[in-house]
Amino acid sequence: MNARRLARLHERRGFTLIELLIAILIIGVLAAIALPAFTESLRKGRRSEAVSLLNAVVQAQERIRANRNAYITDLSQLGVQASGQHYTIAVTAASAYAYTATAIANVGSPQADDSACSTMSIAMATGGALNYGASGGAPERCWSR
Repeated sequence: MNARRLARLHERRGFTLIELLIAILIIGVLAAIALPAFTESLRKGRRSEAVSLLNAVVQAQERIRANRNAYITDLSQLGVQASGQHYTIAVTAASAYAYTATAIANVGSPQADDSACSTMSIAMATGGALNYGASGGAPERCWSR
């Protein structure tokens, strides 16, 4: 009878060290795969702030252009928010026919580490065409629709 009790106690001891190491290894591999995807998803979500601010500039510039026959660089006259939590907006090179609006990632923001999209721009070219730009040279990545 003692042999049976010993066998039962031996069966109930728990996990072996190898089993625990295998479980930790599996969790580590899954985390290594999931963390970069999660980080990229957060960056993409924060880019929407820049897109929203720049689109507000485009709409305000068109309202101003309809009334004044020229684009302007002063964001306060446009009635547009100059900065958000992750990006700051600037309008440069405004003329009667064209302008460029740029969103630059704020220092200290996680977006400052986004090398592909830390600076995003939208330019109204002569003739009314909008050109999208990004610091990484691939605007389609930053301006996904």
